Amino acid sequence: MIRSANLIRILIAAVLAAIAIAALPGMPSAQAHDQLIDSTPVEGASLETAPTEAVLRFSGNVLDLGTELALVRDADQQVLDCPDPFAVSPATVTQPLPALEPGAYTLNWRVVSEDGHPITGSIHFGVGQAAGDGQAAGDGQGAAGESANDAGTSTEGQVPWTTILFGIGGLAVGVAAVALFIVRMRRGPGARWDQQ
Repeated sequence: MIRSANLIRILIAAVLAAIAIAALPGMPSAQAHDQLIDSTPVEGASLETAPTEAVLRFSGNVLDLGTELALVRDADQQVLDCPDPFAVSPATVTQPLPALEPGAYTLNWRVVSEDGHPITGSIHFGVGQAAGDGQAAGDGQGAAGESANDAGTSTEGQVPWTTILFGIGGLAVGVAAVALFIVRMRRGPGARWDQQ
C-alpha cells in the first residue's frame, strides 16, 4: 500500500524533474536547427562565367512565407533586380539571376524552416575576379548587415522546440498531480491507494 502523502511526494518530484530537464542549456537535440548545406554558386567561388541562377539547398524543408533573397553588387552596395521571383521546393530555394558583369557579389538570404526558425546568411562570389567579403571600399559593414556563423546561418535568440516540448510535458505532469491530489482528497484523508 502506498499512502497518499507518499504519492503526492512522488508526483511533486516528477514535476520538479521535468522542470529541471526543460531548463538544461545546450541539449544536443535542442540545437539541431536546419542549416544551409550546399549552394550554387558556393561561398567564395570565383567564376569565369556569370551564373544564371542561385540554388540554395537546406538540411530540411523551408517555407515560402518568410523567404527573402537580395543580390548585392559589392562595389557600390547596389541591390540588383532579379528577373523572376524565387521558387521554393521542399528543401531548395532557386533564384534566377540577372546578367552579371565582372565583379564581386553577395547573395543575402533568409528562410524559415518547417519548425518555424528563421535562418539567415550570405554567399559571396566573384565573376571574373575573386569573391569579396560583402564590403564596399571604405565600408566597415558587411552586406548581410548581421553576423553569421561558419555554416552561413544565424539562429541566435531562438527558443529550441525541444525546450518548449519539455515545458509542456512538465506542465502536463503538474496538472496530473493536482488532479490526482484533488481526487484523493475527495476520497477522504483515511483512504489508501492500492499498489498493483
